[in-house]
Amino acid sequence: MRVVSWNLRFDSQPDTIDVEDSLKSIPDPLEAPKFMGKKGEQPWSIRRIRVAQELGSNIVIAAFQEALKRQVTDLAKLLGDEWEWAGRSSCHLLGASLMEPRFRLG
Repeated sequence: MRVVSWNLRFDSQPDTIDVEDSLKSIPDPLEAPKFMGKKGEQPWSIRRIRVAQELGSNIVIAAFQEALKRQVTDLAKLLGDEWEWAGRSSCHLLGASLMEPRFRLG
């Protein structure tokens, strides 16, 4: 059984790209992903795909820190019905509640 803990980082560069658009932009598996080689902070719309991909490696519990509600919702959508989650707000930053969700492979 593998358990991971991941700091998602506050989404400081929000954009209007939804999960479906992110999924459509996933390249051919034989090509290097667009986010490879990029430096500096990347928007959540790019990072969320990589986070979801990392959870496919025999991981059964994933804990996250510094997650906004929309980041948790995006992950739940990307991971599908096989994963369930629970969490709570841990603090408020600039008017946004940061959450500490725990996802479990059911």
